[in-house]
Amino acid sequence: MWSEFKLMEVASRVFGSICNQINQQGYIENRSGAKYFTIIAPCGGKRCYEVNLEWLESIVDGWNEERAKWEMAKDIVGQLSFASFGSTPLLELTDEDRVFFDGLTDKLFSVIA
Repeated sequence: MWSEFKLMEVASRVFGSICNQINQQGYIENRSGAKYFTIIAPCGGKRCYEVNLEWLESIVDGWNEERAKWEMAKDIVGQLSFASFGSTPLLELTDEDRVFFDGLTDKLFSVIA
């Protein structure tokens, strides 16, 4: 069993690694007590992954650290590939941000391919 601190630390490193691989700046936001991994498009649209430590613990439970990082990466990529809770609604995105996020999805999936 991992501590909450270790889960957050490892998840943050995994998110940072994903951002480096796709050449994007990532942010960790704290909104109303919840933490989000966020990528911001050129016109300000956001794609967010809400960090749920209980969920992360359930997907890494029983794995060694390397496999746990892989499982986290798959979850983060999957959530950032689509407009999930906390992301800018599709109807509010500019055309430029829509194009950016279409390309981002392809880049994200290349990380785990």
